[in-house]
Amino acid sequence: MTTPTPKKISELVVLSTNQLASNDYVVVVDESLVAPSPSQATKRTLLSSLKSFFIPGTFQTASGSTTSAIANGVSQDITVSNVSRAYVLAKITTSHAAWVVLYNSSASRDSDSTRTETTDPLPGSGVIAEVITGSGTEQIITPGVVGWNESDNTVYAKVVNKSGSEATITITLTFVPLTSA
Repeated sequence: MTTPTPKKISELVVLSTNQLASNDYVVVVDESLVAPSPSQATKRTLLSSLKSFFIPGTFQTASGSTTSAIANGVSQDITVSNVSRAYVLAKITTSHAAWVVLYNSSASRDSDSTRTETTDPLPGSGVIAEVITGSGTEQIITPGVVGWNESDNTVYAKVVNKSGSEATITITLTFVPLTSA
């Protein structure tokens, strides 16, 4: 089977619908970009369903969450509120040098509490992203990472002070929401 050549429409690359197999999935940003033929009623239904799932968003910044004063090398668990339940993470900003780990639940954070920064998290462990930053650093996440929370609009985080002295550390997340709630 030959691979179909993508057709570029604006900034979105889609395949012509007559090249889709019955098990292909397409996320549609603009319904005028993909117009299935009448013989593809199943694909049209799937595309309509996916359109309602995809909610385009703009970059948003979650209000910063702050630790209490913690000694160098000490961790503290915090939460970041008002983040979409599903999102694409674009940046993590810290006020001081820190190791920041984001999780999809408090249970995942608790299970990961003994892992060191030189050990990779296990697949399926609930770790969304982690960064080690310098003082007052904005870490751009490329490519963006899809994150979600299992129960609400909260991101659970662990922050380890790496500033060299006691510090109160603020983290700020920049993200694109994928859901409206």
